Amino acid sequence: MEVREPTAQEALEAFWRATEQRFEERRRRESCAAWYAHHLGLSDAFRKLAEKHEAKAMELLEEEV
Repeated sequence: MEVREPTAQEALEAFWRATEQRFEERRRRESCAAWYAHHLGLSDAFRKLAEKHEAKAMELLEEEV
């Protein structure tokens, strides 16, 4: 069985597919990093809010005593 060289069109299509795969992989990694940063920011905000509520609750408990 003889192995033939790919045509110029086939080589171009293979190059395009490889380029597209690299682009999609980079975009996926960037998207994951952006979502991670977003959720990290949310968790920080909720943590601070919870600390404020806990401090307020302790303050109210001390007033009742």
